[in-house]
Amino acid sequence: MAEIRINATGGVKLYDADDSHYAQIVAGTISSNVDALTLGSSSATFGIPVTVGEDDTGHDVKLFGATAGAYALWDESANLLDLRGATAAGPGNLKLTTGELTVVDADVLGKIEFQAPLEGSGTDAILVGAAIWAEADDTFAAGVNNTDLVFALGKSEAAAEKFRFTADTEIGIGGANYGTDGQVLTSGGAGAACAWEDASGAVTALNNATANELVTVGSTTTELDAEANLTFDGNALVVGGTAPSITIGDAGAEDTKLVFDGNAQDYHIGLDDSADSLVIGLGSALGTTTHMSFDATGAILKPLQPACWVYNSNNTQSISSGAYTTLEFNAEQFDNNGDWDTSNYTFTCPVAGKYHIDLVVSFNAGELSTNTRNSFTMRAGGTTFVEAFGSPSGSNDRFSVSQSIVRQFSASDAITFAVNFGTDDADIWNVSSPNIFTWASIYLVG
Repeated sequence: MAEIRINATGGVKLYDADDSHYAQIVAGTISSNVDALTLGSSSATFGIPVTVGEDDTGHDVKLFGATAGAYALWDESANLLDLRGATAAGPGNLKLTTGELTVVDADVLGKIEFQAPLEGSGTDAILVGAAIWAEADDTFAAGVNNTDLVFALGKSEAAAEKFRFTADTEIGIGGANYGTDGQVLTSGGAGAACAWEDASGAVTALNNATANELVTVGSTTTELDAEANLTFDGNALVVGGTAPSITIGDAGAEDTKLVFDGNAQDYHIGLDDSADSLVIGLGSALGTTTHMSFDATGAILKPLQPACWVYNSNNTQSISSGAYTTLEFNAEQFDNNGDWDTSNYTFTCPVAGKYHIDLVVSFNAGELSTNTRNSFTMRAGGTTFVEAFGSPSGSNDRFSVSQSIVRQFSASDAITFAVNFGTDDADIWNVSSPNIFTWASIYLVG
């Protein structure tokens, strides 16, 4: 039977029933002749399986590291292993190591497996379903530790290699299958494996190439042909040949345009498809500020070209004799660019250029003496640049004088019109609705 014995040195031994196994306490140390348990002052050795808690009633097991805050914890309430990094710095680390003294190609350095060993179906269901491992890709040496990372997955079998990433940045598919130079990794679609394949439609030839030539698709979809008549040197695009042409658009119902991107201003030339007109305008948006348009009939319109047609809306304007009196054109039939001022009866030239000017003046001839000198002038800056004369030869009720000129002006020149009847007072006959008898027009020729 089992018994306890105290020896002469003060030690205590506990024997089993057949007197062949014992545990003893000697000088504070517990030991056993079967190495099942050894407790020292700073360590404990277990030679037998150790169980903490029991099924469905576990306990936390915590193993501390040598740095404050670092530990490994089996958290029984969360059913997981927590590897905690040091408090001051550092993440939790899981290190898998090999005991190999000489590592050669294909040796596994560390491995993680995923499995459902208790699955009731058995057979394939309890095999390892997935695994990740680090595998030596060469014999290790002082300057060599080439390692591949391998991913294995099960499909009605124990997990087998599906992807491999090598130290040379290769990608292996279904094993050490890295494809060949120029191949691409393609999807086979749902339910099919990806694979390395030759690129469909890859260019295999560039024909007749010389410097700056652009290319087009050749006689087959895998060839490109350099075009001698289509070149670009980084600054200039040149379309050459015996009958060069460029087509913008594809006969669709949409606007097309060519934009000139300037530093301060952008301009465009384009087709306004809704109006069937070719337009030139300011900005990059077609039709926002059209400067010139060409319609299908050949008509050319310049909607912003400086031009006006002006008159006096009052029936008459009285003119005193002996001095130049400005014609008070206070109404506009049109004024494209807003250059005529109806408050001071002045046209201000917006740009330097040649301007075409017309003036018609009608008056009551019966108020003027016959054979008198009457002056009708066009003025710029108060100075007369055109003067015409007219004199009634009898007592006619109506008399008109007209002038027309094309003349160069500078930007900001101010144009006015004036009448001097010499020795008599008279009235300018302006309107008798719907007729207008005294008027002026100005437009920029270029």
